[in-house]
Amino acid sequence: PDELVGLGGTITTVAALELGLYPYEGKKVHGTRLTLESLERWFNELVKLPSEERKKRYRQIEDRRARVLPAGILAFVELMKTLKRDEITVSDWGLREGLLVELLTSSRER
Repeated sequence: PDELVGLGGTITTVAALELGLYPYEGKKVHGTRLTLESLERWFNELVKLPSEERKKRYRQIEDRRARVLPAGILAFVELMKTLKRDEITVSDWGLREGLLVELLTSSRER
């Protein structure tokens, strides 16, 4: 791929951490570019903390995400290494927005 775009709670949480953003603002997170280096840094920081400490130290991390966040970050790190990419663009959009865009663009083609 020419560009990697990450969506979902893991990558948007890392973007919020990187931006020092609390409370969460999707418009500020959307379009943020994260480097492989920053993802590795956050993984190394968070993996050494118990999940309760992650939640206490970083308000951006929701309770339900604290336990699984390092594993999710590692998945992005490994994907980027496999695809030889140094950067990923964060999307605050999800499946619903993608379906809406597809619907709108396909109706214009008719």
